[in-house]
Amino acid sequence: MRARLLLSLASALALVSLPACFLFHGGKEANILLVVVESLRYDAISNASGAARTPNLHALVADGTAFRSCFSHSPSTQPALASLLSSRLPHEHGLMHNGDELSEGVALLPEWLGKRGYQTFAAFGLASSAPARRGHGLDRGFGRVVTFPHELADASDVLDSFDAFLDGAVKKRPWFGMLQFTETRQPFDAGEDDRVEASVIRDGEEPETISIGDSCFWERTASLPPGRTRFTIHGDVPMRILRFGAKSGARQLHVVFERGAAIEPGKDFVISVENPDADPLTCELEGWFHDAPSLAASRKRYRHEIEAVDDAIGRLVEDLKARGIYEQTVIVLTSDHGLALGEHDALGRGDALFDEFLHVPLLIKPLKDDSRAPELALSVSDVTRLADVVPTLLDLSDVSPMPGAGGGTLLEHRRRELIAETHTGESAGSVFALRDERFKLLLGSQTNRFSMYDLRSDTLEQEDVFPLQGQNKPEWQRRLGALVGGVHAPRPHPDTRFEALGY
Repeated sequence: MRARLLLSLASALALVSLPACFLFHGGKEANILLVVVESLRYDAISNASGAARTPNLHALVADGTAFRSCFSHSPSTQPALASLLSSRLPHEHGLMHNGDELSEGVALLPEWLGKRGYQTFAAFGLASSAPARRGHGLDRGFGRVVTFPHELADASDVLDSFDAFLDGAVKKRPWFGMLQFTETRQPFDAGEDDRVEASVIRDGEEPETISIGDSCFWERTASLPPGRTRFTIHGDVPMRILRFGAKSGARQLHVVFERGAAIEPGKDFVISVENPDADPLTCELEGWFHDAPSLAASRKRYRHEIEAVDDAIGRLVEDLKARGIYEQTVIVLTSDHGLALGEHDALGRGDALFDEFLHVPLLIKPLKDDSRAPELALSVSDVTRLADVVPTLLDLSDVSPMPGAGGGTLLEHRRRELIAETHTGESAGSVFALRDERFKLLLGSQTNRFSMYDLRSDTLEQEDVFPLQGQNKPEWQRRLGALVGGVHAPRPHPDTRFEALGY
């Protein structure tokens, strides 16, 4: 009896001494890599004639599973990513607008894994993804977070930061990494195909020539005399001034567009900066300039940007293989939301709940020889959601489910419905949508009117069939009515740096 008691005590002590990760995934030490490609449409990865060349993405698909009907819960970056990391809807996790903070008590994937022995890392290529207050948004729970000096980072910089993390990672502990690539987010760069220029002139001085076919982050230190200093910016083609600011130390100086408007395309702009002091003032000037290509040129550039991301994926996979950890890493690639390329007369990200803004790729590569991989294939044609990603990752890594998760593992083949939403500030009032494989029903707080699309016969969502077929979804009508009536989503105080761009 005593011997049995001692043996039980020894076994319990052995379990306590093990790293937490062994208790949750059977000692496999599965690494987890989540790759988020900004504004990547589902149809961006295609074998169709004229589509972008993506051999590395297709190779990743060959090692895993590609889901055909995955949808985001929001057309806005931060609410969508919060749903991805929490497996909850925006009105549940509280980050309903870009710039909001997450509700306290909402569990996020990096927190859950960190408590179970994982090393956690994130490289946010979109500057606004990491909030101003550390630990109150999408960065919560990451042991290490890397951000970059400009709004959009190059994929090579994101990969370099991940390489540095892997170099310093403890070899006997698993890790979770999240990489955010921004090449496919508007504005799209021209690369070598279309070199266009603009000039910047300060109060009649010699003009400075800048290239605007790619994002031009213009930064200068200048001494401004008392009063108003004017900058004239002229483009050979239509261009946008996405940002223009001036500060002296921590003090922001007053900037006025006297000709032209921020974000709006034009060829001639006059911007004044006010020095309120009686003496000259040294200040830091910063601008973000980009040309405004046509729809046809934007489509071409978008394909070019997809290929740039594919090159980055190739380098990423090559690095994991060289380190001998590719087969021990569960990899997920997806997007926060899609974007329009002419659909519904729109270009770029949007505030509506049409499929061009919600339909995203989802690629999942499990561990090598995982016997459950064929189970994933059973759901490839089903409606799946970003909220299903975390439960699936945890299931494939044999980590216990995360509390509060509203999604479900894709290892279970079952019928799913999408709930998507957007709110005041991102759109005109709150709008919710319910979608299955055939129908989409929408209700907005501003109009208090239902609209409905039959997605089998009307894939472009042009004809509202609610007057004829709305009676087929009475339960959906009740659910949407409750959602719209129960959500209060006041517009947060704008962050002027990103407000006009919808960040």
